[in-house]
Amino acid sequence: MSASDTTARAIGVGKIIFSEEEMRRAISRIAHEILERNAGARDLVLVGLHTRGIPLAHRLAERINALEGIAVPPRAAAGGTRAPRTSGSGPDRRAGG
Repeated sequence: MSASDTTARAIGVGKIIFSEEEMRRAISRIAHEILERNAGARDLVLVGLHTRGIPLAHRLAERINALEGIAVPPRAAAGGTRAPRTSGSGPDRRAGG
């Protein structure tokens, strides 16, 4: 059993999807893709959705800053980003009807 598996079990987490190194590489790949599609970091803002998107936006901003030397401001999305909940009294939109 690896140290990350032991830590995950200690905090009550099931299966490890990415190791620490795999997550670091994934964030680096995502940062490179963002920079490529945006032609650099100029005028770039990263918006994270609650709850896990904000820490990801911060990690991406740190990596982009390291790659480009430009501080990219991570932001939290404003309220109203979640789909409205239905009361269950209308048609089931998932079933088409």
